[in-house]
Amino acid sequence: MDRAEASSIHGENIDSNGARVGISLDAFLIYAPFVLAATLTFASSPDDVFITLRYAHNLLAGYGPVYNVGERVNGATSPAGLMLAVVALIIPGGYALLKVKLLSLLFGFLTLRLAKKLLGSLDLPPYAHRVGLFLTGASFVLAYSAANGLETTIAAFAVTGLVLHLRNGRAFARPAAAVGFGALAILARPEAVLIVTFLIATAICIERVRSLWSRLKWATGAILTEVAVVGFNYFYYRSILPNTYYAKRMAIGPALRSGFKYVITTMGPNYSTSIGIGRRFDQLLLAGTDVLIVVGFVVAVTQRKRLGYVAAAVAAQVIFVLTSGGDWMMGGRFLAPVLPQLIVLEVVGALAIWTWAKRNVRTDVVVVAIFGGMVLAATYSYVTPGSRDPVWNMRHGINNRALIAVGGYGDGGRVWAAMPNLIACARPGQLVATSEAGYGPFSALGVRFLDLRGLTNREIAMSAPASMKAPTGVTDINWQQSTSPVGAVIVRSMPVLIVTLDARPEPIVLNGHYKLLGTESFGLTRMKVYERAGVHCPPLVRS
Repeated sequence: MDRAEASSIHGENIDSNGARVGISLDAFLIYAPFVLAATLTFASSPDDVFITLRYAHNLLAGYGPVYNVGERVNGATSPAGLMLAVVALIIPGGYALLKVKLLSLLFGFLTLRLAKKLLGSLDLPPYAHRVGLFLTGASFVLAYSAANGLETTIAAFAVTGLVLHLRNGRAFARPAAAVGFGALAILARPEAVLIVTFLIATAICIERVRSLWSRLKWATGAILTEVAVVGFNYFYYRSILPNTYYAKRMAIGPALRSGFKYVITTMGPNYSTSIGIGRRFDQLLLAGTDVLIVVGFVVAVTQRKRLGYVAAAVAAQVIFVLTSGGDWMMGGRFLAPVLPQLIVLEVVGALAIWTWAKRNVRTDVVVVAIFGGMVLAATYSYVTPGSRDPVWNMRHGINNRALIAVGGYGDGGRVWAAMPNLIACARPGQLVATSEAGYGPFSALGVRFLDLRGLTNREIAMSAPASMKAPTGVTDINWQQSTSPVGAVIVRSMPVLIVTLDARPEPIVLNGHYKLLGTESFGLTRMKVYERAGVHCPPLVRS
């Protein structure tokens, strides 16, 4: 078989002289669905990006990586995400949110490039290889993560690159690239240390013909970077872990229940709450996807040596999700760092079931049903509106407020966009307490903010009991009482305004220190604004 014939099997366009001609079928199968998926999700905009952008602004202004000047609290979580925001602010022009989203999308494409190589490293039949490419590109998990402007696609890029170099053995023969990917993974997401630990254990177990140093030298980048990050956090922030970890640290029981639901549902084909036949069809496709991944995981662990690296990365991330309770954002972004590995396991699981069926059923109908069902599950989201937040929803403009208002989070997006109006009474240097950050803190960089969810406030994060914590942070339904964890912090800090969606509106709260200035409704969400006694703000400016 000559090179042109061999390349045609893998979908490459090669002429008789060995030169590439146009785009390969493999590239089309992975990139074209991703372009469509990204188009259908790009308007999705959670407000966490503005937290990171505020940190980036203060860093560039010379105040250090802080949320409020003079308060050293690590609420940015990801050094790589912070650098992404810094780059966005350095690029001339406004539209900071749009620039961060585009940079995140770039890392999404880079992740696909590595995922294509990862699938190519497997000994797969051509049809299975191409189905895997399509599933990876068509996945809304990666598309939503590329659209939200956070560090998730950087993590996916780094983890995929690390697993790829371990699988093909280059991490041991020429470890420089693996060293870099490991370091970037640690910078991207805190839980990457768990992934690297699992990969180290896997390398020690399955690379026994190599010396111990050869098995471990690829991990030096990750280890040294983790030491540097922990050291910086301890000496600068006086906390080893990001503050968001403490604010979201649920009790183990609720975390496991929430995390398990997250793991088994967010790889599914449809994120909407459909009803009737549509919901049952969703559940059928979801169950099939989960079964294939579990079978693939078992095969990877028990039968295929270097496929163990894929399984190790997935296992580590699943453990993180189970113990953290998952995430509140659309799209399953906590699975995105290992999305290419999940697709590999899904394809391997499908092949294992097909191999078993071929011995017992002896018909090609099974393989058509299995791989056809996988393609159907991947494409189902494209025809169900619950999974979409398309780019054409950005019809009101591409400035920060317009993007966050139509960002697919319904009432939440409208609240986030209205925050500058709700805090209009505050002046530079004054303190405002908010349960929803939204666009407000980035639009009023001179105002100080007390985050009632505890994401950027250490005292609330540490004082609130686990029963008040969720993937969104702290929720204190009794905050209006000065004896509650959040209420006590408010009374000690005495902000000029309290803007919250928690609890019913009351004329007077916190022992008479605050009175209700007004309320504003955003669909079913009702925001309450309280002013400190003696402040005398004007009536609310309606958004």
